[in-house]
Amino acid sequence: MTGTDPAAPYRGNYSTIEEGLALLQADGFEDHVAFAASMFDEIPVLAATEGDVAVVRQGNLTGLGIVLGSTIAVASEKGIVQLPLTAASQVFEVPA
Repeated sequence: MTGTDPAAPYRGNYSTIEEGLALLQADGFEDHVAFAASMFDEIPVLAATEGDVAVVRQGNLTGLGIVLGSTIAVASEKGIVQLPLTAASQVFEVPA
């Protein structure tokens, strides 16, 4: 949507969540949420539109998903699942 791939420098350079987080931390980001926050403005959850990035926290896990209207597509241990938009704790607006 933005015409750029902000994850390009990381793609293919890690194979576990821990390795990916270590790469982000080496670049000064606390985690993947901080990485997203460095690129996009946070907006109210209920102001989200298709294509925005949502933060979903479940238990001790935090994931990023893509807003699909009233749902969020997010990776899980069972594959890609859709959760209600209200499951998001934060949303970052991705400009069209």
